[in-house]
Amino acid sequence: MSYLSLKQVYRKTNIYTMLKNMKIRSILSYLKDLSVVMVGIFLTLMLTNQLDHYSKQKDIKESLALIKLELENNIEELKGLEKDFTQDMEMYLFFQENMERFQTASADTLSLYMRRTGQLPGFLVQKDAFEVFKSSALMPYLRDKAFLVDMIQVYSIMEGFSRVLKHYSDKKALNLIPEMNMELAAKRMNALKENDPYTFFSIFFMYEQPKAFMFEGNYFFQPGRIRWVWENVENVVKRIEEELIR
Repeated sequence: MSYLSLKQVYRKTNIYTMLKNMKIRSILSYLKDLSVVMVGIFLTLMLTNQLDHYSKQKDIKESLALIKLELENNIEELKGLEKDFTQDMEMYLFFQENMERFQTASADTLSLYMRRTGQLPGFLVQKDAFEVFKSSALMPYLRDKAFLVDMIQVYSIMEGFSRVLKHYSDKKALNLIPEMNMELAAKRMNALKENDPYTFFSIFFMYEQPKAFMFEGNYFFQPGRIRWVWENVENVVKRIEEELIR
């Protein structure tokens, strides 16, 4: 091989090696840039997920705080109902024992029971905050699923209690607000207005329905049921407080 041929071969080899090295450096540079981009994307996605999770947990806590306030309002109403029902039960027991001699009872006692005959208790469950929470699609992100079930159940318990209470009030209205002729109805209303329980109950017990209901009323509803309902609600309120401090 001539000197010129060797020189040409050397030059070709040198150029090939140079191009090869350039290609390798280009690939390495590309891979380096690609890895930087991939790490950036990964970190961005991770940060986005963290921010989204934090945002959802923040929204959940805000919703739970409103539900807690709502449940506390329901508890206060239930406690007020217990007092009303205790007085109803006392009225039924009183007249079971004293219907034939109620005129000998104190005016204060009879005045209290006179007002109770026309008071029809009701319980409208406050549930706006809970309904908003359900419709917000945040429920699946509540971590404690057992707590979520308990919260759903306690609203169901209150709704069931509301229906039982309506049944009792309907029965009470049917039996303790009897239809009567216009003259007696006017006298009865006037006795109520003038706070004259003796005249009121003299007219009241002219009818069989009120008499019978005094012996039946305490079987339609038990005040202990109210306490059971609000204790269930209180348990959920405590669970919410635990969630809020996490």
